[in-house]
Amino acid sequence: MERAADVPPCRRPITENERAWIEFLRLISNDADPPVTLRRVQLLRRAMRL
Repeated sequence: MERAADVPPCRRPITENERAWIEFLRLISNDADPPVTLRRVQLLRRAMRL
């Protein structure tokens, strides 16, 4: 049996907290699927440094 630390993040089940983040991103993007860009990452990081 594999330990959680041995499983790459892309292979682990999504947690409830991760599901909440996905829902949050859908809400702020008006349910669109915008591509990840450097600018968007920077803006989201800046917003998270409240």
